[in-house]
Amino acid sequence: MSVKVLSISDWCYQALLRAYPRRFRRRFGVEMGQVFRSSCRSAYRTAGTGGVMRLWLPALWDWTLTAIREQVSSLLGKEWGMDDTRIFDRQLGDMVWMMSMGLLAGYSLEMVFEVLSKEVPEPSRSVFKRVYDDLCSGTGLETALANLQKAMPSRLLGKVIEVIQTKQKVGGNLGEMLLVSVERLIQLGGSDPADYAPMRKLAWQVGAPLPDRAREAEQESSEAERDYGVNDIAALDRQLGDAVWMLFSTYLTDEIWLKFGELRTDYALYRAVYQVSLETPEPTRSVFKQLDQDIVTGMGIKAAFTNLRNDVPSRLVSELVGVILEQQEHGGNTGLMLKPLVEKFIQEAGSDPAMYPAMRSLAKLLDVPVPDRAK
Repeated sequence: MSVKVLSISDWCYQALLRAYPRRFRRRFGVEMGQVFRSSCRSAYRTAGTGGVMRLWLPALWDWTLTAIREQVSSLLGKEWGMDDTRIFDRQLGDMVWMMSMGLLAGYSLEMVFEVLSKEVPEPSRSVFKRVYDDLCSGTGLETALANLQKAMPSRLLGKVIEVIQTKQKVGGNLGEMLLVSVERLIQLGGSDPADYAPMRKLAWQVGAPLPDRAREAEQESSEAERDYGVNDIAALDRQLGDAVWMLFSTYLTDEIWLKFGELRTDYALYRAVYQVSLETPEPTRSVFKQLDQDIVTGMGIKAAFTNLRNDVPSRLVSELVGVILEQQEHGGNTGLMLKPLVEKFIQEAGSDPAMYPAMRSLAKLLDVPVPDRAK
């Protein structure tokens, strides 16, 4: 695959996204970029460079119409995403499935709303974040649910709220009560493929079986992402030492819970990978997002890191993977095994200041000291 053609297309599309209002970019920018990259890869596989060029005509037309509409809506003070109940209804069945799986795994209702407020696509993410924020501020569940209905006046959502209220009055297992309603919600509202990635992640975390609709999309998603290549290995190597610092810091923090048997070792390492994939700059973000996706889809730690080494032609990445595979094979403290790589990688490839905001954010989250270079 011509990495140059895809990289230029991706760069141009990211530049076009800046024409949208900031609020719109914050909600939808990442998902739009991912869809466009996948479309480009598919077009290239089918028709080469010409296929990618032909993809740009409808993309530019859609960009022109949407950018004008969103700028006008922004000037008028309208929040397009929150008012689109049709999109929300299409996501609701999958959201309720996630709620049910979380509750059946032992999550509290507040914890379930927290997961939805962080992991799912818009507009559901903003809607459920309002509920979570209400509960965190001390608002009662009944009032929080009423606010939820006001935030998204969806008839289907009203049915879900009735189920929760019924459980509060007469008791019962809320996870099982919600699960019964999932298929009916999907029949009435549909299902959004944008939901499937967070569904796979939650299923992996709680050991739940995926519904057929998400399982069927799993292989296609994995194959599309496998075509992504790292254009600037030197840039990745400059960021890798700080990325490893984030890995071992997250892992060692979770190790406290490992001693009490509350986290599996592989899950602690997965959480570390997930943290690196969140806020780091490119190309580290894309590399670790792919690694995160491989783990979530059931590939396993060993196979996912092996694929990382095969996909990214970096000597430092190969050394990092070697340490992980050694731990998987022979055991040992993963965090302490990773720690020496930080200074070694920085001495060999340097350190990228673009990583420092993500490092400071993680240090604050974990309550650990920030390295001097990132202060």
